[in-house]
Parts: sequence; structure tokens; C-alpha cells
Amino acid sequence: MTFTLYVLDILSGLDDRFSWAKNLTIFGWFRPQEALEGEVPTRPTVLLLALSTIFWGLSRYTFARKDLHV
Repeated sequence: MTFTLYVLDILSGLDDRFSWAKNLTIFGWFRPQEALEGEVPTRPTVLLLALSTIFWGLSRYTFARKDLHV
């Protein structure tokens, strides 16, 4: 999945026909260069934080219910 999202990010930068794919990838939301320059985009940062928190909570809930014999 990560590789597919990375390829979509690369394609969106190469051709204008694929520019819509930039918003579908996590690589399009995370812009470290802008953060280093002092320009932090609010909407993508909040969305990334919210999705990370939701998926962290779902994974914690899922693995807490598993009967793992370690």
C-alpha cells in the first residue's frame, strides 16, 4: 500500500493529468519543507493528525481484543 501511494505521489508530480492523486496520498499531505520555512498548512496538518489518531485508536482496540499467546 505504501509503495502504491508513493507511486501515485510521483505520478502526480510528473504529469498534470494525475495532479488529483496528490491529495490521496499521505506524501501529499506531509510537506516538511514548508514546515521548515515556517509555513505550516493548517488543514492538511489537522487532517493528518486526526487520521493518525483514529487509526492508532482502532489498532489499539483491535489488538487489545486479540488473544495473542506471546
